[in-house]
Amino acid sequence: MDLDVLIAQVLTYILLLPMTLLMIQHSVYYLKGRGEKLDPPQAPAEGLKTAIVVPIKGEPEDIVLGMVEWLATVVRDEVRGSTLFIVSDDDPEDEAVTDLKKRAEELGSGLGLETHFIVRDREEVKKRKGRVGALNYALYELTKGYDVMLVLDVDSRPEPGYISGLLRCIASGADACVGRWEGYWDKAKSTRIAVSTGKVMRFVVDSIYKGRRVLNYLMFPLGSGTAFRRDALLEVGGWDTGIIQDDMHIGAKLLGAGKKIEYFDNGRVLVLVPSSYSALRTQQARWAYGAVEVMVKSLRQLWGAPYPVTKRVEALTFLSQYVPQAIAFFASLLIPLMAVWERVDLMLLHPAYAAFLIAGMGVYGWCIYDSLTRSDVDKVRAVKILGTTSAITVALSPVVMANTLLAALKQTAKYRITPKGAAEKPERGINVLRRMWVEALYAATMTVLTVANLVVGNVFTAMWAALFAAGLAYVLGVAWRPVRLGPDERINPIERYDVRRG
Repeated sequence: MDLDVLIAQVLTYILLLPMTLLMIQHSVYYLKGRGEKLDPPQAPAEGLKTAIVVPIKGEPEDIVLGMVEWLATVVRDEVRGSTLFIVSDDDPEDEAVTDLKKRAEELGSGLGLETHFIVRDREEVKKRKGRVGALNYALYELTKGYDVMLVLDVDSRPEPGYISGLLRCIASGADACVGRWEGYWDKAKSTRIAVSTGKVMRFVVDSIYKGRRVLNYLMFPLGSGTAFRRDALLEVGGWDTGIIQDDMHIGAKLLGAGKKIEYFDNGRVLVLVPSSYSALRTQQARWAYGAVEVMVKSLRQLWGAPYPVTKRVEALTFLSQYVPQAIAFFASLLIPLMAVWERVDLMLLHPAYAAFLIAGMGVYGWCIYDSLTRSDVDKVRAVKILGTTSAITVALSPVVMANTLLAALKQTAKYRITPKGAAEKPERGINVLRRMWVEALYAATMTVLTVANLVVGNVFTAMWAALFAAGLAYVLGVAWRPVRLGPDERINPIERYDVRRG
């Protein structure tokens, strides 16, 4: 056999492995947690003085006021005696900001929730920059005398029982407690992207949080919906500046100090998912960069944590979960390109290896399908969501690869806040190609590689490349469009609640 062909075949086998192993790992997590019931914490939490901290910058008025109203009405009894601190990094001289401050405080006060809307002055913002600066400002300046600091994003909506569950978890001895979350979307923007992203989030939680908790692996906090014991935050020095994924990093710091992070499964916080592809891409770019950045920065810290070596290795694996998707992007281009160059059908794999790959992907797909149908999604809708999710994963792989590489090379990057509410403008018309030109270029490349492999007779490689091209075509032409839900498909969890400002 020609040496170049042998090298191409070996590379093919290697490149196909990481994503398959990730799917198998998450499937194992899901199957381990499936059907398991985690006992809720029972310790009384009435004596814990709680500060709810919501950092904001450039957020739409409806999202901010909606959050205040939600906390004061939907979960009224659980926040009684707590204080809501909204920490804004917007221009203190902007009249709109001043008006929003007044309206938010009056709304909270009128509904019985002590609310403070703090606009940080420019010198303070320069001193402690960004979201982590706002969190540290709250930790050191606003929450003195409080026992617990609960961090929420402005678009998060904790359901009844969630906050009280987190506090009982803290009272039971945890230094931080993260709970189950589920996606919701703006009812006026029910796109295929929003529905699939929101509903698949259940599987994500079932696997990498519940399943990992059942296996007794180390938990990491979330940026929204995590309660921290304030003393534990002070002990590790709070949040570090210049970190994109601040939730994972503060988790690494707490774990490095031997602190206990728990998971609460018996309540949900609803989080707003993007409805447009461009907003989702912005979010995933930040998360991909942030996860690898934390892994690189916290490698020594986590490796020295007082836990068994298996748990430390698994925690680092958790932080590297975007790497296989980045490798999959390289594989999608390199394998069909090598196949054309060497005129060999590289995807005509050894039967045993092909069976391994197909089984891994098949079980993973079934796990997602099972997670969807075990909730409130019918079987047909579950299959559609599974297809949309697969296509979106392919389309996002270039941006995941680019940002994973930037973080691995320790290159500085800046990211926009994911647009929410009125600030999010879904794609339509000519905006599709203007906003998604990278995906369009990727689709064109995969189409050319499909045709080229067909011309030289590489049928299996051509079929494989065509799957990528088809997924990209779906994202470009269909995924961003509104989804038609049946009258009985009440799958948006926010619809269970009717919160309107009078």
